[in-house]
Amino acid sequence: MFAILFPILAINIPLRITSFQDSLSTFPEFIVHIFAVLIARGSLFFQKQFSRVSFLASITLLVLLGSVFLYKHWLNYINFSSFTGVVFEQNHVPIQGKDLNGEIISIEDQADLWVLDFWTTSCRVCIREFPKVQKLNDQYKDSKDVKVISINIPLKRDTDNTAFNILTSRGYTFKNIIALDSSLDKKLGIEVFPTTLLLNRNGQILFRGSVSQIQNRIQEVLKNGTKF
Repeated sequence: MFAILFPILAINIPLRITSFQDSLSTFPEFIVHIFAVLIARGSLFFQKQFSRVSFLASITLLVLLGSVFLYKHWLNYINFSSFTGVVFEQNHVPIQGKDLNGEIISIEDQADLWVLDFWTTSCRVCIREFPKVQKLNDQYKDSKDVKVISINIPLKRDTDNTAFNILTSRGYTFKNIIALDSSLDKKLGIEVFPTTLLLNRNGQILFRGSVSQIQNRIQEVLKNGTKF
């Protein structure tokens, strides 16, 4: 086991150093690989078969549990700069967009909480996440406290109706606006699409992450009153 894993690790280290940023998303796998090498080497110190097997089983279980439960938090940090999605950031960037009727919509003090789902027309993952946005919208459509809206960041190739056609052709009814500022995502610190933000009426960003993670945060904020 050690003879097989160690040469692979020896080759992997310089490759990761030269392409550090590109390999960040798989960094937990690299750590697991290191642990696997250490496990293989450490097991050689045990003379008794039972002790060796117990050692291997215990360390392997810890590595597997760590990789399963911590990996999603690592990806969350890489994509959204937060392990859990919970943040407290003051936002001073005006968020405005044009809806299907050409009306200018501003994200301001019309609701206690705003769920903002940012996407682009070239993002397939964004489109696959729309059912979750629709479900969240349906849950809060009659709420005065929570408003759900998707914000399309326009691409150069997009026409005025490209984003709206994608949504209407699939039967989605949640509110969508086209950002008036095509660099809005960069000003808000959004690195990947889709990204979902939770803002309160004071302009504080309370969550950065995926739409599938935001429900617990909404309930927590509503329950504890930290939206004020």
